[in-house]
Amino acid sequence: MSNFGFLKADWPEFIGDAQAVEKLVHFDPRGACGRARHLIEQVVLWMYEHDEDLELPYDTGLYNITNEMGFK
Repeated sequence: MSNFGFLKADWPEFIGDAQAVEKLVHFDPRGACGRARHLIEQVVLWMYEHDEDLELPYDTGLYNITNEMGFK
């Protein structure tokens, strides 16, 4: 049973990565952290793509896209 089943209906593109993080967390925590960071990046980039008020900065690293003034 997954904690991320709710993603299936509205955000199916994220469920695979979310469930992968969930599976890795107990036997490969570092791997889970890397996958979780990747998932966060994908979710934030999805937000930029679907919100016309957000303008993606030139440098699309996680720090920059989450600290962009319009995103805050």
